[in-house]
Amino acid sequence: MHIINTDGLALIGPGSEWLWTALQFFALSFTGLAILRQVRLQATSNSLAMGVRFADSFRIELTRFKAVALIDVARDSRVMTPAIDRVGSWFDGTASGIHNGHLPALMGWQEWGVPAQMFWAAFGPALHERRKLEPGQWKEWEHWLGDVIVRDRKAGIVQDVSQAAVARWIPEAIAYYIEALRLSDEDRRGVIPTWPIPEPSSESTDKDLPT
Repeated sequence: MHIINTDGLALIGPGSEWLWTALQFFALSFTGLAILRQVRLQATSNSLAMGVRFADSFRIELTRFKAVALIDVARDSRVMTPAIDRVGSWFDGTASGIHNGHLPALMGWQEWGVPAQMFWAAFGPALHERRKLEPGQWKEWEHWLGDVIVRDRKAGIVQDVSQAAVARWIPEAIAYYIEALRLSDEDRRGVIPTWPIPEPSSESTDKDLPT
């Protein structure tokens, strides 16, 4: 029984063109697959590198804006201040990067899923007022939150973003960010922490006490 009839087929010389055409086809196919794999690896590497840059900007560069934004919320939650707008724009831009595949969605959820929900809740009243003039404000961020919540549910996580929870979180977050800024400033100035805390000098007098 013949599965493939090789009678009359030439492997070398006249009539062997079919063989070289087939070999070229397979060579091009393997080359194309190798190039595609390399492109995918490069895209993944670029995506991760961008994710690291975004993480650094949120953790370091945005610290002062986050602190001021939450202080602004504590003063008047319905006013869209420059600091609130700056932090919200960061989340909106990050959400856009995730939506367009420039940032890993899993990394976005793991790194910023919780703060994205907390800041969204804290900025809610100010956003409500701003959308009266700009209905499209932070739409990417809002869309991304849907994916974050779905991932939370799959992981068995329920993030409390109730008004009471946000009210407790705001002063804690403000204190945390201010302390982070203080440490950053001390690091810049070369201040060395001390431990244990030095006891007050026995030579101190009442005039040394702050008034």
